[in-house]
Amino acid sequence: MHVSVFIHESAHSMDHGKSASKEWHDAVARDSCVPDAYANSNFADNFAQVVVLWVHLVGTGCDKDLGGSQFA
Repeated sequence: MHVSVFIHESAHSMDHGKSASKEWHDAVARDSCVPDAYANSNFADNFAQVVVLWVHLVGTGCDKDLGGSQFA
């Protein structure tokens, strides 16, 4: 299994309803993009793909520039 798939599936278990919240929906709407096309499937997969992207970017400094509201 590719590590990104593992991170994505693990992110679903960490979601705890955040992806269904108005706060998350508003954050997605404020940003100009999402991590990839799959993140447009639904808010739960959007949350999981944002976690995948964040894990790959953390420590690089790029996490400060990308993702905007979804990384907050």
